[in-house]
Amino acid sequence: MTSSILRPSEIIRPAIEISQPLGNFFAFSLRADLLGLITYSQPAEAIARMDSEEDHKGGYSIFGTQRGEDKKRLDEIASFIRTTEATFPNSIILAANYDKDGRYIENDEKRWKVERASNGICWLNIPTGERSASIIDGQHRLHAFDKLPSGAKEREMELLCVVFLELPVPYHAYVFATINFNQKKVDRSLAYDLFGFDVDERPSELWSPETLAVYLKPLLNY
Repeated sequence: MTSSILRPSEIIRPAIEISQPLGNFFAFSLRADLLGLITYSQPAEAIARMDSEEDHKGGYSIFGTQRGEDKKRLDEIASFIRTTEATFPNSIILAANYDKDGRYIENDEKRWKVERASNGICWLNIPTGERSASIIDGQHRLHAFDKLPSGAKEREMELLCVVFLELPVPYHAYVFATINFNQKKVDRSLAYDLFGFDVDERPSELWSPETLAVYLKPLLNY
């Protein structure tokens, strides 16, 4: 594909739009060093809910979609990056246009946008002012590049990426858990908690039986 177009406030990359039942996403490539500047990862954590006269829920909410980083694994991947056999053919999966607090980004200058050309190719306009894309899967692969010396040529390695635009935050966890159930062992309790991430945002009458179960488990524990 054509190399990146770099402007003071944005990166422009050619992309391919792919349509699947959950929604459309875009496949593209970007240098690891640039990708590291515009993305963030959000480790999953339990946050206590405060009791109040208006809301007597108490208990805990699960926030974030990622497991904590494994420093040993980061070092191992960084060593692999320095070899002549280094390759990462599987994609880094991103979700754009939500900030670290899970809020939708309204400011048009800070949002990822897509322009569709007549030949079927799309162009992604990626803002560089702040980190506006969450890493759904691939944080260890990307963050391992930070272990390399600042001037290392390997930091400019092109990485395959896919990005969802406007994908609601609860589905970030859904995509992460679905991928990792199929590829490697993930603590099922954590994954189920992630599936129920939106219990505070969605009316209870719209919950699935699985979401209700996730909601009841910590309350019974508590």
